[in-house]
Order: sequence, then structure tokens, then C-alpha cells
Amino acid sequence: MNVSSRILVSLFAREESSLRARLDWLHGKVGKVELRLDFLPEDLNLKSLVADYPLLEWYAACRVIPVTESRTHRLMRAAEAGFHGVDFPMEDGPAPEVPKGVRRIHSWHQESADGADFQAVFKDLHNRAKGKDLVKMVAWADYAEQAWPILDLYASSNPNSLLAFAQGAGGGASRVLALQLGAPWIYSSWPGEATAPGQWNMVELMDFLPRTLHSQTPALGVLGDPVLHSLSPMLWQNAMQGNESEPFGTYLPYPVNDLPAFLEGAARFGLTAFSVTAPHKQQAFQNATPLSGSLGEAASACQAANLLLFQNGNWYCGNSDGIGAMDALGVAPATAQAPKHLLVLGAGGAASAVRVEAEHRGWKVRTTHREEIENVDPANFDAVVQATPVGSVAHPGLLTAGRPPCAGTPSLDMVYHPLQTEWLQQASDAGARTIPGTQMLLHQMLAQYAAVFPNQAQPDPDALRDKLHAFLQNRQALVLIGARASGKSTLGRNLAEALQWNFLDADAVLEQQSGRSIEAWLRTDPTGFRDLEAQILKQLLAQPNTVVATGGGVVEREASVQALAHHKRVVWLECNHEELCRRQQADPRPALSKLDLEAEIEALLRQRTPAYRTASSFAVSTNEAPASSVRKVLLHFALQGIMPEFR
Repeated sequence: MNVSSRILVSLFAREESSLRARLDWLHGKVGKVELRLDFLPEDLNLKSLVADYPLLEWYAACRVIPVTESRTHRLMRAAEAGFHGVDFPMEDGPAPEVPKGVRRIHSWHQESADGADFQAVFKDLHNRAKGKDLVKMVAWADYAEQAWPILDLYASSNPNSLLAFAQGAGGGASRVLALQLGAPWIYSSWPGEATAPGQWNMVELMDFLPRTLHSQTPALGVLGDPVLHSLSPMLWQNAMQGNESEPFGTYLPYPVNDLPAFLEGAARFGLTAFSVTAPHKQQAFQNATPLSGSLGEAASACQAANLLLFQNGNWYCGNSDGIGAMDALGVAPATAQAPKHLLVLGAGGAASAVRVEAEHRGWKVRTTHREEIENVDPANFDAVVQATPVGSVAHPGLLTAGRPPCAGTPSLDMVYHPLQTEWLQQASDAGARTIPGTQMLLHQMLAQYAAVFPNQAQPDPDALRDKLHAFLQNRQALVLIGARASGKSTLGRNLAEALQWNFLDADAVLEQQSGRSIEAWLRTDPTGFRDLEAQILKQLLAQPNTVVATGGGVVEREASVQALAHHKRVVWLECNHEELCRRQQADPRPALSKLDLEAEIEALLRQRTPAYRTASSFAVSTNEAPASSVRKVLLHFALQGIMPEFR
């Protein structure tokens, strides 16, 4: 059975024209829709909807109890309108009888990982079911291993009549695994409108699911904590796709807390391989046997693994960090006649893996502890690897400041968030051949792929690199600039909600990091304020999947203007003088000059407008309603191909 027919899209029943526009798109692309009746309009004709979209199977649910009628009564309206199935929550008591041909779904939802007795709940629901009724059990999982008990139900039940999976941050993968175990469908949402935590949207599912999905489909993933931000799923899904239109297996993120418990369940459910990220690399090594060859040797040398393989009933481990770094550097093996010297900044697990692989290739290696770094000169080495977290968004800074590698020297920074670190920029300014951390990420993934699929054709590195760069571009922060009161915070929050992204107010970040109020700071030390604002702007531009509202004066520094101008998603919120005056009179702000309000606004607009124009890639008027501005911004970037188009 084609997996698209097993995708159910949950839609809220609200305004009819918008609902029908979505149904027009879904009709013929997926098999089922669930209409959420929580906010059902009185004038929505359910029977007409079913008749107008005959290729869809129709199901109904209602999680919020209506004010004007009982939930059961509202659900029965859908059953009588010809829906194929109706979801009756367990807490409402026994489900009523329904018209012939309508399937009842007896459902139970866990609201926290509180140790419920799944077997007892299942027995109760199973006793209520008759004929073709379905049992639906939704557990809660903060971590992936908490979903294993709910999936165990498939071993003791008819999979075709059971919908059992977990919601929550750790439940996303369980939804796909349930489909592999035989669940009749997988719940999904319209993009940006998830009806439960951990739910996939249907665009994601159609993108990464194979055409057919069953118990023998290769199931892999990446485990760690946190891990939902990982780039590995995107790389592996594309690698497993090859020249086909969809991958031949699944690769999903698994947030893990208790690694031994997770691995025990993973083996039980047929998961065969995992990339491993922090904080589980050392424990992964302790819970597995090293692979033979260079991957296993590297894991043994640094007592840490970034790959786990399940073979012949046992877990095996390897470490591809060193191979990834050396392949990314693109340097030839050294010889006794032509010795080469590699400097590795850092002495942790990743640095150890690089040392092992570099020495395997004949290079002489110097690794450095943090306190030794200030005494080493990168210019004295034939290649340099920056193997610490310094320079990342979480750990800003610059190692070897003022001591860059020599011109032409291959220089790799393992950090890839941000893509261009200060260390790489310093090396680039000195003429070194700089390599971002994404190159290492790609090459260490290719080494893992070869170990996991030794008989498969290896993926094209150039094609994967292009997809990786396109993906990173699609995650770039959306930045709003413009005058005070132009609506940056309001529009920013609305955009973040529409995209299901994070929202950050740059002024709030400034106050948090400095411990000072902006009003007092600007009054007493405007130069210091603008210095820190320019530094923090770099951090904010590197935030993935985030809408950022900047301060009105961010363009006062030329460096900030240039940084914004090189960013792909900067929106200038234009607002006329009269509207800005009206808004600031209604919501007074501290004065920025000795001028009266109207004169101050006019002077700042005259001064800053050229910089706003230079720094932005798109302008939108915010004299109108925020909803209109949101649509215009999203449409603009969708047409440019640098924003998810399906919103």
C-alpha cells in the first residue's frame, strides 16, 4: 500500500473557504483527513464536504469540549454526515452507537509521562471495541525510550486495528515506527498547525517517507539530547534517496536520556543504526563493541563513539570524526620523505579521533589543551583543525586571536553553527583555505554510510553538499528592521507563529546579556551600547528557524548594515511618519534626542532610511493590518525559494 494513503492530515474546522482551499490541495495527494470539530462553525455543512472530496477518507475528533453542546453530540453530527470514522475519548464514557459503515475510534491520551498502566488501559478500550472499531492510545514521551512501552502493544494486538504512539518531544519517531509496525495511518498536521506536540506535518512526511513502509524497511536515526536540531536526518534521507524520488529507509531524530534503556528497545523494534551526538558518545562506546577497522580504532582511541550498529544481536560502535575531518581538509597522506604537521586545537574526544586518523595517514599531530593554545602558532603547521566548541553560537569567542594560519593552509573549524565563525574569518583574511564544519559533518556522515550500507552505491558528495547548503539557507533567521513603533515585535511574533519558529527581540537579548536597561544605557553610553548590539547581531543572524526583531538603531553601525545586507532574509518594515507619531503618542517611548516627538521621528527617518534600504532584501508596509504583512512576507520569500513555500 502506498504510504501516502496512510497519511492522515488533521485540520481544524474553521472558516469554510480556507478549509476548502486546503482540501483542494490534499485531495488525491493523501488518503485521509481528520476534521477537528473543536471550533466548528454552525453554518459548516459537513455532509457537503464529504461529498465534494470523494477521494478522501473522513474522520472526526474533538479535543476541546464545546460550550453549547456535548462533545459526543458534536461528534455524532459528523457520524451522521457520512464520515468514515469518529474519535470518542475514553473519559466521556462508552461510545454511542453510530450509523452503519462508520468506524468508532476509542481513544485515550496521556498528558504527562506519569507511569500509566498501558496494558490496563488497552484492555479497557479493547473491551469497548466491536467489529471494525479502532483502539487509539497516545502516550507521553519526553524522551524516545519512554515510547517503547506503548509500541510494545503491537506485539499483542492486531496492528491494523491499533493506533498506538507517543506525543511529546520524544514521541515523533514513535509515530513513524507505529506505521512500520502496522498502524493503519499516521497523524499529521498542516504546516505550522500541529494538533499535538511531536506531530509531523504532512509536507515533512511526504518528503522523507519511502513510498512503501513495513517492518523490513531500514530504520535508522540520530540520538542525543538535544537532537531535534540535528542536520543528520536531512543528509541521511537524501543519501538514502539516491536517484529515486524517495529514500529506501527512514532516518529520524531520537531524543535520549537513558541510553541503555533506549538501545534495548531499539533492538526490539528493529532499529539498525544510529549516529550519536552529545552527551552520549562516551556511554555509546561503553555499551558496544568497537567495529573492526579505522572507525573502531578511532572509537577505542578516544573512548567515544558517534556511530552504533546493531548486527547479529549485538551493538557495535565506531567514530568517524577523524575520517570526516581529514577528508574535509582534502590533504594527501604524508610520508617519511615529505612529513606533514597538523595542529589540532583542542584535546577532547573529537580531537583524539582526528589525531588517530591523521597519524594513520602519516601526519605528525600536535593536539593542544585549552591552556596551551595561547602558546601555539598555527602558522607553523601544514594544516589546522579547530576542534573545540569555541566560536559556536552557544560558546562565542576566538581562539588564536591574531595568530591565523598561513596563506594557503587548509584550515577546518568543526563548528558549523554559525557557518562562518570568527576563527574561519580570521583564517580567510590571512589567505588560508578555509573549510566550514559542514564539510566535516558531510564527510563523517559518508564514512558512517559506508559502514551501515557497505553494499549500497555511495551517495554523491557534491549533490549532498548542495542539498545541505540549500537546507541551511532555508533555516536562516528572518530578521526585521525598521523604525521604532513600525511593528517589528508584533509582526515578528505573528510570523514566528505562522512558521512555527522561535521569536527573539534583540533589545530583550541585549538587556539580558548586559544586565542593563537600554533606556539608561543609551543615555549614558551610546557607543558601548552600539558595540554590543553589533556583536549580538552576529549571534542572532546565526540562529536557525528564528524570527528576530532588531532595535530601530541597529543600522547606526556600518558593520551591522553590511552583515544584514549579506543575510538572505532581512525585511524592512516601512511605516509613514504620521502612523509612527500616532503609535508613539499612544504608547510613549523614551526620547532619543532633545527634539519634540514629530521632529525626532522625522530626523531619524531621514538619517536611517538609506541604511534600512541597503540592509534589507525586502520591504513591506506596516501601515496596514499585521495579517496582511505576514502574508506578503511569507509569499515574497516563498517565491524567492528561500522560505518553506507551503504555508
